[in-house]
Amino acid sequence: MGWAIAYLRRDLLRAMRIGFVLALSAVTAASLIQIGLLDLSPPARLTSFAVVLGMLALRAAEFTRVRPVPIWVDALELAAFLPVAVQVADIDALLGLLFFHLLFRSSVAGLGRMLPLAAGYVAVWVGAALLEPRIKVYPGAIVSLCVIGFLVYSMRVLLLRLQDQHRSQSALLQAVLRRFPFPVLVADPAGGVRLANPAARDLLGWPPEGAASCESLNLTGPGGAPVDLRALGRAGTAAQEVRLTRPDGTTSDVLVEAVPIEEGVGTVFALLDVSAQRVYEESLHHAAYHDALTGLPNRAMLWQHLSAAAAEPSPYAVLLIDLNDFKTVNDTHGHQAGDDLLTGVAHRLRDAGLALDRRALAARLGGDEFAVLLPGAGTQPAERLAAALRACFLQPFPTSAGRLTAHGSVGVAVAAPGQHPDEVLADADAAMYRAKPRRIAS
Repeated sequence: MGWAIAYLRRDLLRAMRIGFVLALSAVTAASLIQIGLLDLSPPARLTSFAVVLGMLALRAAEFTRVRPVPIWVDALELAAFLPVAVQVADIDALLGLLFFHLLFRSSVAGLGRMLPLAAGYVAVWVGAALLEPRIKVYPGAIVSLCVIGFLVYSMRVLLLRLQDQHRSQSALLQAVLRRFPFPVLVADPAGGVRLANPAARDLLGWPPEGAASCESLNLTGPGGAPVDLRALGRAGTAAQEVRLTRPDGTTSDVLVEAVPIEEGVGTVFALLDVSAQRVYEESLHHAAYHDALTGLPNRAMLWQHLSAAAAEPSPYAVLLIDLNDFKTVNDTHGHQAGDDLLTGVAHRLRDAGLALDRRALAARLGGDEFAVLLPGAGTQPAERLAAALRACFLQPFPTSAGRLTAHGSVGVAVAAPGQHPDEVLADADAAMYRAKPRRIAS
């Protein structure tokens, strides 16, 4: 229903013709009932019915053709209507027909075809009155017939000019939108695409030409929930970011802003591919919270997770790991070997933590110092993880200088209720340094 209303609003002249056809159909039905109630012979009644329905069929043909029937058909219509008017002898049963037939003709034809028909109806009326004295002639009705027909014709001319202006404006708008460097999509309320400029078709993965529909778009919102572009247009909400999956399987992050043109008419969708921007933002976020060498979370991210763990009622454990004599590796084998050793240690610490608890977070604090956070863990899980971390150093690490053996000291601290994260880190640091002499002595 919405698309039909939108279509009629875009073509007001057609809407007016439809209104006249419906009114003419109702008036024709009323006239047939009135004729059926008159005291006429069966042949006269059937003839009258046939002529009245034939006149309605002619108007229907004009509605379909959007132009009047040939002028000789008008002459046949008038010639057939004259004996019917004489037989019926009640102009009140036919007067509504004359008005609406002329009104409809005024909506599809110019003055050259409207005025002759109006003159023909008046001539038939007057001629029937001369042949049948019971038929009355109403001069006021004759004047009204001509005046109203002219008014409808004037309205038709006005609507034609408005439609021409609308077409010109639409053509200008489409020409401008097609040249926009950014994607623009214009859709009707039913989801049909009225315009998609080349930038939009390229972004959406549509062919340069051909029909398209908003329904065919594969859009998802946060969490993978499907997003209907038509719903965004109806809601008229602020810009929303969605994930677009094209027909070829490629994806993009797209910012969509819906601008309703007019209620029931359609919506303009401005599209912006923000995939590169999101990748850049993610890279900045990763750089801010991860260690460039090892890829592990850095001190800033560790502190965020520590604060979150401290806010929970359950305890948590922090383990600090420091490599023994790492400077000797750099001095003896070079900084590249030292970097390779740090990367290998980082990966083993991360894997050992995750193997014990998927919530474990391994981080590089700087230099040769690492930390592992174990949320929601007490003393026993922390000691098991410490043993697993010490075991990471049992096997040599592959480096650019060959396989190197490394040793690390592990300090464990379990947070007490209400203890600040700084204090927990200090306890773990003290435990790590207490462990160093024992590791070196061994």
